[in-house]
Amino acid sequence: KAQAFFTRVSRLWRPCFDPVYLPQRDAQRISAALANLPRIRALARAFQRVVRRNQARTTGAVRWSWIYAAHYLELLELLLPATTAYLQAAPECRAHFDRVRDFLQRRENILHPALDVSTCLNVLQWRRNEMEEFVRGKSGQ
Repeated sequence: KAQAFFTRVSRLWRPCFDPVYLPQRDAQRISAALANLPRIRALARAFQRVVRRNQARTTGAVRWSWIYAAHYLELLELLLPATTAYLQAAPECRAHFDRVRDFLQRRENILHPALDVSTCLNVLQWRRNEMEEFVRGKSGQ
């Protein structure tokens, strides 16, 4: 179930793997990504039951895998609205990305064995800056 979940989520994230505003706005990928985000949310909510059940029933390294999965689901709760704001070039994008950054920084001591938090934070900042530059250029500033 975990493998199926992460495989599906990875496929759904695919339109967001590269910048959507550089070298120019990619309306097709933005549209695809916006259509995929609710699907990711639904998969994540359904997978929560699996994570809770397995976290309670396992020990050792296997339990840690489920703990990381639980943190990932929490991260998605913040990352999905941030990504929506990014894709829509919404003014609240920065605030959403700041919440993701704060979450990752608060959890870094737990997550660092499984997630390169520093690189993740750099990518988030890069995406936010990319979108903000697009908005500035569009408004002629």
